[in-house]
Amino acid sequence: MDRSLLIAALAALTAPVAAQVPLQQLDPVVAPGGRLNASLTASPGLAAATFVDVANTPIRILRQDLFLGLTPYMFLLDAGLIPASGVRTTSLPIPNQAALHGLVLHAQGFVLTPLDPFLPIQLSNPASTAIVGTSLMIAESFDVPSQRHSGEFDRSVSGRLQALPLRTRLVRVGAMSSQAQRFSSGVHATLNPQGVRGHYVLRDTDLGGTGRREALLALHWKPHLTPLVTDSFEQLELLAGHSLVVPDPTIDPFTLLPKYPNSGLSNVFANNVLGATVSLYKGGYIVRQSLLRSDGYVPFPDLRPFVWDGTRSLLLEWRTRPSQTATGANGMSGYLNVLSYHKPAFMAQAIGQPAAPVDPDKVTQCLDKDANNFALDLQVELGTLDSIAESQWLKAPKSGPDYQTPIVAAVVPQGATVLVEYRGSRTGGGTLPTAWSANIDAIDGYDYLQYRVTLGLSPASFRAPSIDVLVIPVR
Repeated sequence: MDRSLLIAALAALTAPVAAQVPLQQLDPVVAPGGRLNASLTASPGLAAATFVDVANTPIRILRQDLFLGLTPYMFLLDAGLIPASGVRTTSLPIPNQAALHGLVLHAQGFVLTPLDPFLPIQLSNPASTAIVGTSLMIAESFDVPSQRHSGEFDRSVSGRLQALPLRTRLVRVGAMSSQAQRFSSGVHATLNPQGVRGHYVLRDTDLGGTGRREALLALHWKPHLTPLVTDSFEQLELLAGHSLVVPDPTIDPFTLLPKYPNSGLSNVFANNVLGATVSLYKGGYIVRQSLLRSDGYVPFPDLRPFVWDGTRSLLLEWRTRPSQTATGANGMSGYLNVLSYHKPAFMAQAIGQPAAPVDPDKVTQCLDKDANNFALDLQVELGTLDSIAESQWLKAPKSGPDYQTPIVAAVVPQGATVLVEYRGSRTGGGTLPTAWSANIDAIDGYDYLQYRVTLGLSPASFRAPSIDVLVIPVR
């Protein structure tokens, strides 16, 4: 035998057997007094168990997702070896109690894989069932979501409707008007060794907002000159918030002055923020040539994500404390958006001087001239959090339906969101539909309905929520 073939054969015999990824399935709907059928598909001969709980709080364990809530009501549904067919089945009698209507049960399979030294236990997908005490209903189980739904969702996932993974985009801002011109020298906005507090407003149009939530993930600034000079700031804090300020740099063709000079930022910082700003980073910051990206921008330190609503202006704030170790050798590049006047203000900052350093935590306003239309040349990295999917038009099981409270079986990681909205129509084609509403009673009497699901990633972990079962009872 060829030596290489012999080596390959021996390796195949001694290597751990790759176990089949477990697949847990449940009847999506069961009636009180009925039986809940369950199956677990896995590699034959392996020991397995299926647990059921009344809640799920997804957590990461053994490099996998545990989808059970670990409540006092969790119980063992089935245990034993996977038969030669590869499918282990069982059923559970449901008590004939009307009070069980609306209860959701969540199941997950556990399969022992002793030949795998890295993954001794494999966890299955989550599966859910809704206990429904009426035969009149619209029930959706999302076996193949792409066949019956339009919009944005993870089409690689079957058996549930799941949000898309985080989608990122990089937006360059700075030239906020058609007449904007690059400033001839570098400025010391955040990089001021004498201390500075500054506000910088970015309109939704500057960021290409679509009205959907996005996470602010990173900021990069453009140096005026390179190579960079190594410079060390003892403490820089970056913050973000929302603002109702929308600077309008439109020029009056007769006066050549801005039409709306007061539409920008105020020199009083408190006037610029809607609510409060949130700290994204606080600590030291060292500027060095090695940070320079291939596109010519320099990243600020890693940020804690901030959720921008995609509609209002995004307000950036920086607070740089006076630093004995910094020189301010690196200027930041930017634009003048109006040449004939210093307003409307896209940026406002209280700037420290050698003889009068600024404590950014104490200063509350800046000079009027320092609230101006200068705008930093920045890259803003944003990540889309929301996926929106729509169903087909569905016919109610009776005319003039009285829709009851929907039952939603969802997997919602901490911080993630699931919103289901409904609209009705008199026809299956969706003629003259009602407005979308999260209140199902708004479409009572309409023989056809459509639902829209907004699945929001967790802003902290970017883990995706999903819906396993949606039931709309009717009477």
